[in-house]
Amino acid sequence: MSKIEVDQVDPQSGTNLTLGTSGDSILIPSGVTLANSGTMTGVPVPTTGIAASAISSGTIATARLGSGTASSSTFLRGDQTYATPAGGTNTPAFLVSKASDQSVSNGTTTKVTFDNEVYDVGSCFASNKFTVPSGEGGKYFLYYNIRINAGAASVVQYSFCCFQKNGSELTRVEGLDFRNNNGGYSNLITRSFAVPLTAGDYIEVFMDQAQSSGTPTVRGEGSGILMSTFGGYKIIE
Repeated sequence: MSKIEVDQVDPQSGTNLTLGTSGDSILIPSGVTLANSGTMTGVPVPTTGIAASAISSGTIATARLGSGTASSSTFLRGDQTYATPAGGTNTPAFLVSKASDQSVSNGTTTKVTFDNEVYDVGSCFASNKFTVPSGEGGKYFLYYNIRINAGAASVVQYSFCCFQKNGSELTRVEGLDFRNNNGGYSNLITRSFAVPLTAGDYIEVFMDQAQSSGTPTVRGEGSGILMSTFGGYKIIE
């Protein structure tokens, strides 16, 4: 094997310099550095053996990351596949209150009306009831805080509030039973409850208070304070 030692090789004519002939291999021994200050063309992009630390700039196209469809609603999992996040949002969600007092018949189960929507995400509350929208079946967390005013001291006999589902009582909370010793001027009854519901199911709040005299009143807002409220939201699973 012959050895030529020169400092620079230039083409004899023109601007192209050819190394070897088709089928030949150009060998670069270990320890030799190939320094390029110009432009290289026709060099295939390596597909393996690239260290992550070597990617120091630029953006890698999402199409080259994992399999599946990359979008604003998917994420890249550890197994290099795109997937849609499980669960969802806590909607539909609502909170309503009473803006004004509601007089009710003594000792009569009465539906509580709500005339102020604090918020209603999903347009799920109307006509004093929450209705599960189409396609939104699942578990819901529901709650109410109902303040009942007796109008006088030592007249309350008993009181309760309840959720009704599709017109039937679902769960109730009873206030103190004062029938042997009338008491109370104002009574607050609260309840929170998680329940599975299907599209079209509706929930209402009912109350009852018996008094030895006077007329019970479900309190509305006072000085900007929410007295009686009803709310709920879908639980993420």
